[in-house]
Amino acid sequence: MDSSDNGTLAFGHSAEVARLERSVQAVLTLIATAQDERRAPPVQAARRNLAAVYGLTRLRRREEQRQRIA
Repeated sequence: MDSSDNGTLAFGHSAEVARLERSVQAVLTLIATAQDERRAPPVQAARRNLAAVYGLTRLRRREEQRQRIA
């Protein structure tokens, strides 16, 4: 790392800096997209449905176990 005229540290060549900035921007865009998808109503509805199915499956298994024991 070299010291530049304005007192900040320079991290290599400008092409490397530009590549790093594009990489960081791509990751931030990906994170924002994932967050938007998670908040989207269809995803929330699908998660609620899966939770309901999972809960019913657990109840059904519990009932089957009770019947086997009895």
